[in-house]
Amino acid sequence: MSKTVEIVVPEEVINCWGTENNLTNVLARLSVVELVRMGKVSVGKACELLGISYTEGMTMLSHHDVSTVNFSVEELNNQVADWNNNR
Repeated sequence: MSKTVEIVVPEEVINCWGTENNLTNVLARLSVVELVRMGKVSVGKACELLGISYTEGMTMLSHHDVSTVNFSVEELNNQVADWNNNR
């Protein structure tokens, strides 16, 4: 389900994106990127919302410097130790 939201944007911004539709698409993607960054939605949910594949989603997030690894330092150290012990 989608809803229409009205925002006021300077015409120059719209012109930079070429069309209102291009701007709309960019804003939708950036909104979802921020939801992932904040931990509000998963990568899978973000991909579903945008209608893109998981691979496309991971690529998009990496372009926006969004980490998709949510380990604490302690958890990461435990994972490395487990990996080293099982080699």
